[in-house]
Amino acid sequence: MTEIRCSPHIHSSETTTRIMWSVLIALLPAAIGSIYFFGSDALKVILVCILSCYIGEVVSHLVFHRRLKPFDGSEAVTGLLLAFVLPPSIPLWMAGIGGFLAIFLV
Repeated sequence: MTEIRCSPHIHSSETTTRIMWSVLIALLPAAIGSIYFFGSDALKVILVCILSCYIGEVVSHLVFHRRLKPFDGSEAVTGLLLAFVLPPSIPLWMAGIGGFLAIFLV
């Protein structure tokens, strides 16, 4: 009979928070470039997407009765990546709903 064990994954001392902040730092030049080329509209979309992702995280914790944990940065990464694929001329309410649902549904 076989014994079920954990997979022999390589262990790393890096936390999720540290990895997410590393990703954010890596995406920072692209964010600065998008603001430079597309102006304040791109900045607005980035801010709305990130903020709505954080709101989606808080609401999901309240709706599903989970303990509110400290934010690990994954919300900011999701919001920034979402903002990168949206046009700068998108209505901000659409960007907000997209960010909220990206976190809430996943």
